[in-house]
Amino acid sequence: MSLLDLCVTGLATWRLASLLAREEGPYKVLGRLRYLAGVRYDEHSISYGATEVGRLLACLWCLSVWLAPLAIALLRHCPWAARILAVSAVAIAVDRLAGGE
Repeated sequence: MSLLDLCVTGLATWRLASLLAREEGPYKVLGRLRYLAGVRYDEHSISYGATEVGRLLACLWCLSVWLAPLAIALLRHCPWAARILAVSAVAIAVDRLAGGE
């Protein structure tokens, strides 16, 4: 795996994990998915898992370990999808560095 592939795969993994662990998605689909899987929020809006799957989805770091093979497969079989996720991750990082959300 080249350095470029490693960077693309790492960014794609983070983007997928961020989508599943933190974002609502269109029509709140991802938020509903997390709720059905057992993710709940305490009085400080901190997520926790009420089920094993909920605990996995509430932890971006844990989720990234399980999603890394998917990102590697994407890079191998569908490289444009991995690159789209990687470019999205870079755009979010730039926005945050520039003072966005």
